[in-house]
Amino acid sequence: MYSKHRNHNVRRFLAPEPLESREMLSGHGLAAFSHLAQALATVAEHQSARLDAQASLVASTQAGLSATFHLQSSVHGQTVLTATLTDPTNSAITGTATYKTSTQGGVATTQFKVSVNGALANSPLDISVGGTVIGQVTTDANGAANVVFSSNPEGTQLALPANFPTDIAAGATVSVGLASGELATPSHEGDDCHRAEVTVLSATLSDPTNSSLTGTATLKTHTEDGIVTTEFKASVKGAAANSTLDISVGGTVIGQLTTDANGAGKVVFSSNPQGDEQALPANFPADLAAGATVSVGAAAGELAAPSHGVGGQHRAVVTVLRASLTDPNSSATATATFHSKTKNDVTSTKFTVNVAGAAANSALDIAIDGTVIGQVNTDSMGAGSLVFSSNPNGDQVALPVNFPTTISGGATITVGTTTGSFAANASHSTGFQFGRRR
Repeated sequence: MYSKHRNHNVRRFLAPEPLESREMLSGHGLAAFSHLAQALATVAEHQSARLDAQASLVASTQAGLSATFHLQSSVHGQTVLTATLTDPTNSAITGTATYKTSTQGGVATTQFKVSVNGALANSPLDISVGGTVIGQVTTDANGAANVVFSSNPEGTQLALPANFPTDIAAGATVSVGLASGELATPSHEGDDCHRAEVTVLSATLSDPTNSSLTGTATLKTHTEDGIVTTEFKASVKGAAANSTLDISVGGTVIGQLTTDANGAGKVVFSSNPQGDEQALPANFPADLAAGATVSVGAAAGELAAPSHGVGGQHRAVVTVLRASLTDPNSSATATATFHSKTKNDVTSTKFTVNVAGAAANSALDIAIDGTVIGQVNTDSMGAGSLVFSSNPNGDQVALPVNFPTTISGGATITVGTTTGSFAANASHSTGFQFGRRR
């Protein structure tokens, strides 16, 4: 039996899907805009923003080339408001808030994210929107915290509170503890333009005195709506078993990694940690660039942008399908989302279901076109959620062996007594180019 309950207060970081150029979009009509809205909306959800079987968003830093990728897309059908939170009596306390709504395939999604840094350590902070307290977030030992509320929660996201305001607009006040600010429309270049910037650097680590010791390191920064997210991953194999290894970036020891009985270990540091990720250390270098040295124990290497050359291009085929499920004989409702990405002949698949208003504390069959692929357990309120993935992490579960190999628009989804069909196939090919910075 597969089950998952929403009981965490952190969010997934997921870079947005790379999109087609504005020139290509001009010939695609409404379907293309639907794809774009989904690609941007899935940052959270998904974005499924989070997939961390995501295609790498990279750009060359060699020969004077930019190490950034600029993503632009229409945001028709999507509302984005952001706020920078401050405490006028304590400059060390800062925070951000992002409110997003979007509609894809007739399914509306609302997501609200908040984060805070420099607050009182290990303390619960009220979160208020437009004067209404919608929940709380608890800070860690460093006074940092973050949470994501969603009308279609996944992973560690929380369900949107019942008292969440339905009429949020620019000018609404958001507060987290003592930090507060007003929601506003992000300023972008051009009309109806959503802009994101991603930088990726990676390193292959080795020990010249021990060929069996290898490792990797990846630095990724993502800037969207004025909010910067930094993630640093390090892994090692063939090291001494059950040992603690220093991790150094640009000559600064930022933390440690512990190997298992096979001498392997990995760690993820993030400015917005989720699951077993660790908070980005306070001494993490802020000015890293290609050429910076990374070491994990005795294994070392230099960060560099993956080589693709000017005009080089990655392409991926992404399919996103959504369904709203209802039961004509009860108040039970559900949603289902299918997300598949194929890049470099590697396909990653994720299938998410959420149910509300069903029978409490019950196991509900999940079926696709009549084939039962698993079950989701509801809580005492009749709500439940579950994520199947071909590359599961956290509380996701492995994709069942009988999961259909082909799913398209029109497929019927059933969760308990609720049923619905996927909207028309939203498959599209995406690519991202590398070029000189302007």
